[in-house]
This record gives sequence, C-alpha cells and structure tokens, in this order.
Amino acid sequence: AMYELDGETWAQVAALRLPQEAAEITALAATPGRLLASAAGGGAYHWPLLGGRPMDEAPTHDAAEGAGRSWLGACAHDDGRVIRLASSWRRARGGAQELRSELLV
Repeated sequence: AMYELDGETWAQVAALRLPQEAAEITALAATPGRLLASAAGGGAYHWPLLGGRPMDEAPTHDAAEGAGRSWLGACAHDDGRVIRLASSWRRARGGAQELRSELLV
C-alpha cells in the first residue's frame, strides 16, 4: 500500500499488488515517474507514477539475467530501463578469487 501524510495522520492512497510468484522483495526505489521493487533473484517490478501515485495496480516485471551474481539493488532510469548493482566472484591474475562489483544497465 502507498500512504500520504494528511495533516497528522497517514491516509492510504493506493494499493499495489505483486504477482503471487514474485520473489522476496529486497529494496524499494522511487523516481518522480516510477516506483521499483527489487527482488532477491535480480528481477524488478515497477509501476509508472503520475503525481506521485501509481497509474496501474499491477506492476511490469523486468527479469534479470546472469547466474552466479549476488543482486544488491536496482533503480529505475528516466527512460524506463532498470539499472542493477550486483557482485560476483571472478578469478584474478594468478588464480586468486576476487569479488567484483558490477553495474548492469
């Protein structure tokens, strides 16, 4: 649900629904035009906003690709793309393992 401060109390202004099969939500991000919920598996669910309120009850799902990544968060770009932050283990020179951060657009 989305709430708005109305004087001294919070009033519900919208109800948002995730599909039943949606993964665990790990983070929320908002821009003036979009609300985004990041899922544990790297996927994202987003709703377009108008005047700070969702235009649709059901979200658009944006799946992520890339096995072996730990998904850390996501945000919505103004053009509608989802930008994700992830990390993964890579073999460095000399054979040692190193943790690398990745920004996926």
